[in-house]
Amino acid sequence: MLFSCVASALILLQPASAFCWGPVGHEAVGFLAEDMVSPQTQTALSQILGNVTLDQIANCADALRDASTDCAGLFDPPLQQDDLTAPWHFVNIPLSAEVSQTPVTAAIDQYKDCDEAATGPTATAMQDSVEDCVRGQVQFAVGVLRAPAPELPAGAAPQQAQAQAASVLRRRRMALMYLVHLEADAHQPLHVTNDNDEGGNKEQVIFQGRRQSLHHLWDGAIGAQNAMNAKALAELLKKDLSRLPQSEIDGWTQGGLDAVINAGIGEGFNIAKNTIYPNYFAAKAASPGARAVPLGDDYQSQMQPIAFKRLQQAAVRLAFLLDQSLGQNPDFAAPQEKASAMAGAWRKHGRLNLKKPDLSGATWDGRAPILPKN
Repeated sequence: MLFSCVASALILLQPASAFCWGPVGHEAVGFLAEDMVSPQTQTALSQILGNVTLDQIANCADALRDASTDCAGLFDPPLQQDDLTAPWHFVNIPLSAEVSQTPVTAAIDQYKDCDEAATGPTATAMQDSVEDCVRGQVQFAVGVLRAPAPELPAGAAPQQAQAQAASVLRRRRMALMYLVHLEADAHQPLHVTNDNDEGGNKEQVIFQGRRQSLHHLWDGAIGAQNAMNAKALAELLKKDLSRLPQSEIDGWTQGGLDAVINAGIGEGFNIAKNTIYPNYFAAKAASPGARAVPLGDDYQSQMQPIAFKRLQQAAVRLAFLLDQSLGQNPDFAAPQEKASAMAGAWRKHGRLNLKKPDLSGATWDGRAPILPKN
């Protein structure tokens, strides 16, 4: 049911390939998720972000690892560069593990990154002492967004109220910045798997004439030359998603918050264990002694539909987590008579039309992934 990039290119009459968990893919997840959330959550997002949209903040968490950022103008002063946040983007579940998709909590808990408290200036600013891995940070961000602002003491001065409001707003913006990015990262199979190779970063491959790591190839959703505009990618993902039964989409968000977060990680691990690595090992065995394993032209048609579905699941689950956090926060409560109608609206009606923003006429912009030098 999912389009390959080749099929997508025919639709848009442009060359193929999509750069998915790189900047374009993260933005596409933001586009999709923002359209799926309930009206109450949309109102909350507007109150927190102003005119800034989820796609515009989707890559700030990556940028912060290398440099300070104001994240589309949201932070004044800017957030300071913090490379200690790197472990927040993955969890190293060994490839040898056996992980049941539901639940996967016990399996994840065994591994080092999820046993350590987060450290660094960003963790301090967020008052964060939870797990130093993607699962813990997604859980923490949801908790921040669910929490109402602390009550001020009686007789608090206006300056105190203003300072608290500014602190709460900054903290919620940081939580949104991380939730949007990390929930997508949690759906990249090589962000939740490790075979003593840094999640495939040490495995060199050659695909469509370019040498890169296996991890990087999957970050680019099996594309090697040009990249799609994020709006165009979101439109293609939406069209594919609309072909799925609503019951299947609803199945992606069954259970409580932790069950939904863990499900994305468990699925990704099993995809890596049962599909990505066996394919890679077979190709490596067919080219003994090669410093970089050549992958055939059919690799894209085999693997890209899997990557596209992972992006769709990330968007649906991100919308769910936003509804279950901001949508449940009393600070953003809708009038009582509207609340029941708003609850779960995106699931009941399959809000997949991307009315905000309008993606009609979306085209390819020719941006290319940044590939390592040979």
